[in-house]
Amino acid sequence: MVLRTAILASVCSLGLLLPVYLLADEPAQVSQLGERIWQTDDPVPLAVESTTKIVNIGVGPWLNRLTQANDFEPILKWLEESTGYDCVLNISPNYESLKSDLLNGYIDVAILSAAAYSNILSVPDVQTHYIATVMAGSNKQTNTYYRGYIFTHEDSTEKGLDSLKGKPFAFVDRGSSSGFQYPMALFLNAGIVPAKDFKSVFYLGSHDRVVSAVVDKQVYAGAVWDDTLMSAQAKGKSFKILAKTAPIPREAWVAGAKVEPEVVEKIQASLVSANLKSKTQDGQLALKGGYLYSGFKVESPQFYKGVQAMKDVLKKFGELSPAGSTDAK
Repeated sequence: MVLRTAILASVCSLGLLLPVYLLADEPAQVSQLGERIWQTDDPVPLAVESTTKIVNIGVGPWLNRLTQANDFEPILKWLEESTGYDCVLNISPNYESLKSDLLNGYIDVAILSAAAYSNILSVPDVQTHYIATVMAGSNKQTNTYYRGYIFTHEDSTEKGLDSLKGKPFAFVDRGSSSGFQYPMALFLNAGIVPAKDFKSVFYLGSHDRVVSAVVDKQVYAGAVWDDTLMSAQAKGKSFKILAKTAPIPREAWVAGAKVEPEVVEKIQASLVSANLKSKTQDGQLALKGGYLYSGFKVESPQFYKGVQAMKDVLKKFGELSPAGSTDAK
């Protein structure tokens, strides 16, 4: 089986002069994992002739596209080999399109943040099929949650969230759990309204870009998820942590309403059977461990409903979109 990858343009809406990769302008190409199949801004997926069932799996633009493709290759190969399906990775240009593509049936399975899944669960008459929750973490402890960090550059003399007033700040995306929603709730609960109290606020589209902006001192501070910050630290970067969020449930694998029960069951069985010793047929470890996938656990939709308290804070201060969407890491 051929593991195909559909890679989409990341959309970055900002007025800050940062490096922006205009992926939408790039010619169609063959990625490391295979041919691009379709893009979520197409009205429908392209027809693909195959005797093998194709399962389109969607993710948001967490990191740059080649990093994500490499990160997902082992687990998707494991899925292909254990289910017999042909898995296609679709990296959506933004988090709203990831959700809409799932609900419209353009993708079969979406890997959703806690906030995104909580939002879907709160919409009446919307049906989805919960599959499993990601487990990840340090080598000593894996779990089904992570945190967001509010941080600044290493040589900063500031302490606490109040010190950020009057300075430029970078979030990831208004749909990001750890890169906007949970940090914003922290600010609001502390009596800080970023739109009024910060010199400027930017939405840079990915966690990597926020880290780079802080490192280059193009912004004073930012909010990202723990994995990105720890990865940067492992590469020699140093930061000052000003605050961390409450635990955020890790991503849920969720199938669309029209996906057959057999498909849901086979994907679930494949995911929960994988451990840190599992290997694909070519000898590749199915799970990379660490802050990537260390395993999967079947929790329940109820596991994600605690996100509502955070959303209530955002709603009180008018920081939720009209649809209340919360759609990213």
